[in-house]
Amino acid sequence: MHRNRLILKAEITQELKNIMDVYSEIHKTKDLFNTQKPGSLELVGLSGFLQSFYNGIERILKKIAREIDDHLAEGVSYHTDLLNQMVLDIKGVRPPVLSKDVYKKLRLLLNFRHRFRHAYHWELRWT
Repeated sequence: MHRNRLILKAEITQELKNIMDVYSEIHKTKDLFNTQKPGSLELVGLSGFLQSFYNGIERILKKIAREIDDHLAEGVSYHTDLLNQMVLDIKGVRPPVLSKDVYKKLRLLLNFRHRFRHAYHWELRWT
C-alpha cells in the first residue's frame, strides 16, 4: 500500500475512535433525559457533542476527498457539496463512501450543526 494511503488509513482510524468516544458520551448523557427534559446547560452540552460528532465525520470525508478523489469543494456550499461528492460512485477511483440513507442522516446533522453554531441557546429545542 502506498505510504500516503497508510497515513490516511491511520488518520481515519484515529478519527473513528474519537467519533466513537463522542457517540458514547451522547448516549450516556441522553439516557439521563428519558423521563425529563434537559435544562439549557445540558441541552447546549448535548448539542456540542452532536456538533463534534458531525465534525469528526466531516474531517474523514475531507481527507477522502483530498487524498483519494483529489478534489475538495470550496465556497459557501462546500459542506453540502462534500456530502454530495461522497455519494458518488467514481469509476476507477472509489465506490460511494456514503449510502443514500446515511447521506440523509448526515444532512440532518449538518443542518443541526449550522443551527447550533448560529443560534442562541434558547432557540434550541430538545425534540
